[in-house]
Amino acid sequence: MPVYQTALASPDPALRYWAILGLHTACYGTAKDLGDDALLPQFRPLLRDPSSSVRIAAAQAVGQRGEADRALPVLLRELKENPLASGQLYAATAIHQLGQAASPALPELRALASSLKGYPARMLKHIVRD
Repeated sequence: MPVYQTALASPDPALRYWAILGLHTACYGTAKDLGDDALLPQFRPLLRDPSSSVRIAAAQAVGQRGEADRALPVLLRELKENPLASGQLYAATAIHQLGQAASPALPELRALASSLKGYPARMLKHIVRD
């Protein structure tokens, strides 16, 4: 884990992104055994990262570890403000991965589904339909 810890603090956003994915996916199924508290404090600051990919990855990790209330505002902001359709789609996919934990955002997601275009809009329509 020390390599991941170093990467989470790297000035390179790609390293921070892959460190989040590595830690989250390697430990997600065993989160209860490792204790969410061990990883959440490392992921939370990355919700304010300068890189949108890092923010979205951190939000998905935090949300799937029981803190959707922290994750959803970040993901909704990305849907509204990210200038790239790929960034919007990544945020929409992260919201979809939160499942029922994303239900407080359904009214806002419905509104966004009609204002976005392309794949992000289709993903949101799928989410609000589920």
